[in-house]
This record gives sequence, structure tokens and C-alpha cells, in this order.
Amino acid sequence: MIRVIFLKKSNEILAFGPDAIVLAPIFKEEGLTFINTCCEQGIPVALINTQIDAPQALCYIGQDSYQSGIVAARLLNFGVTNGSTALLINIDSMSASAQHLIDKERGFRDYFDGIDGKKVNILTAHFDHGRGKSTFSDFLVDIWKSHPSLNSVFVTNSRAYLLIECLPKKLLDGLSIVGFDLIEPNLQYLQANRINFSSINIPLCRDTWAFSISSITLC
Repeated sequence: MIRVIFLKKSNEILAFGPDAIVLAPIFKEEGLTFINTCCEQGIPVALINTQIDAPQALCYIGQDSYQSGIVAARLLNFGVTNGSTALLINIDSMSASAQHLIDKERGFRDYFDGIDGKKVNILTAHFDHGRGKSTFSDFLVDIWKSHPSLNSVFVTNSRAYLLIECLPKKLLDGLSIVGFDLIEPNLQYLQANRINFSSINIPLCRDTWAFSISSITLC
């Protein structure tokens, strides 16, 4: 459904005849097709948020999603033991096939795959937050029932706070959490040591990490 909307809006934009376009190509193939069409029509395109291999684009502004996945895995690695399970979860209505999510997962998995002497089971999940907190809580409990060794979570977007609000307290105790963006609810849980690390996406400081331990920000 989201792909259909992406294509529809792309056609509407081209029909408008803009002088230039700033594009977040969340779907790789559709994004490349759109960029090629813009190039044929002489419309310059700059990319944001999601980086794809598109030589015709003027530039890319935003995070390196693959490296973000690697950094998240490195941070969680402090709290995971051999044989434990780490959850990568996208809490959003956006399709799990969006390119930046694919790249984050690839970086996350590649890091743990490269560790000698430690086997960490990687579990991925996708939940549409529009379904409500009660449904999300049941969804999470079912995951933990199936994976009792799960002790760390990487939330790929700004909704790490929902994980804390919907997960039973007994499952939160001892859980390591890495999230994205210092929106107010995330900041509160970061300061309360419920979220261990949170990434800030700033164009001039692409992957800035705020540490709940000492409020240190690394650029």
C-alpha cells in the first residue's frame, strides 16, 4: 500500500513541474525509477534519509543506515552474552522493506556475525504502531515467550519509548535498549536509565550518540 502511495505522489510531483526535488527514496527500485525520470526531464534531485546508489542525484544528506546498524550492535554488544538473543524492531506503519531499514538490519547482523567466540541470535520484528498499545504489548509478550533469552533490543526509529511503555516491567529489568532520536519521551527514559543509548540524526553530525550514563555526546 505504501509503495502505491509513493508511486502516486511521485507522479503528482512530476506533473507539478518542480525546479528541483528533495527525495527520501524509502523504496530502492521505485526511487531509482523516479530519479531517472527526473534526470530525463532535467530536474535536479537531492537525497535525504535513505541513501541509494544513484549517480544522477546531486548529493545525499543524512545518516549512513548501514553504519547506524553497526554502531547499535556495538553498543548492545556490551550487554549480550554468548547464546543470548537480540531483537531488532521497527515500530512504524512504514513497510519493513524500506531501504534504510534493510540497511540498518544488514549492518546490525554483519557486526554480530563478525564476532569470534560469541553467538548472538538476531530476531527481527515489525509492528504498526497504529494498532494501539494494548496490541503492541501482547505482540511483545508473545515474542518474549518464544525467545526467553532475549536481553537486548534495537529500536530502529524514534519510538523506543513505546517499547518501555508497553513491555511488562519484569521483562524490562536487565534489558539493554538502543533507540533513535531524543524526542521528549525518549529523553525522559534515557535520563531514567531505561533507554541505554539513543541516536540523534543531525546533518552536520550524522551519527551522534547520547549516553544515559554520563550525558556525553559523541560526534
